[in-house]
Amino acid sequence: MPAHVTAAAQLFRYHQRVFIAPPWPQIYTTDSERHQDFAEAVRTHDAMATAYTQHGYQLSTLPRSDIASRVKFIQQHTATLDHRSLESPRPGCPELRDVS
Repeated sequence: MPAHVTAAAQLFRYHQRVFIAPPWPQIYTTDSERHQDFAEAVRTHDAMATAYTQHGYQLSTLPRSDIASRVKFIQQHTATLDHRSLESPRPGCPELRDVS
């Protein structure tokens, strides 16, 4: 992993739980915004999963299901979070600090 990616991952921490969408061949398509073919999308997913895991994040894989089920899955996994802890700015991001 490039040093600048590791440095950024250590400096700009997110919540430890990360939701990741698995590659899903039955619904995958390319368009004007998504230029990757499916094989490249799988490699990107795998690289992201590896990077998040190596940096201490806990992955929650979204189910391959309809949107409502995915929303419910996320809501169930975030219901017990202390959302106040998510509001604090990340270190090194002065643009996120409260200036009021």
